[in-house]
Amino acid sequence: MGESTKSSDGCLGLLNIAPDKPLWDFPLRPDAIDDYKQMIADGHSNPRSVAKTRSRFIFTGEFPFGEPVADLSIGGCYVETTIPIQLASRLKVGIWLGQTKVWAEARVTHSTPGLGIGIRFTGISEPHLDQIKQFLQSLTPLAT
Repeated sequence: MGESTKSSDGCLGLLNIAPDKPLWDFPLRPDAIDDYKQMIADGHSNPRSVAKTRSRFIFTGEFPFGEPVADLSIGGCYVETTIPIQLASRLKVGIWLGQTKVWAEARVTHSTPGLGIGIRFTGISEPHLDQIKQFLQSLTPLAT
């Protein structure tokens, strides 16, 4: 298929969208050495954290619906949903941070049918951004 030009040619990566659950359905040897080195940046400009919380979406002219948030950063989140949502869709998203809900205008930047969507916040008030920052301090960062 042509000449290899990149060091990542021939490599395959797996994305575990539920990092708190095992990727494999069998136990790995505890003495095995994991010498994996991330070769390509994941494209996120802000560190993400595991966030088991709920969200609420509102699309123009549609009924609101809620889905679980898998990870959260100050720039966006990943939401587990089986509902197919088009890339670049604009929406208003509410995210529960404990007993408080913060709202942001957002855009769908990634969509995996049957699994979930990546959302980038495009507009959020300073108080709500501060609440997200404070909430993130209590969460476990995702491994990169």
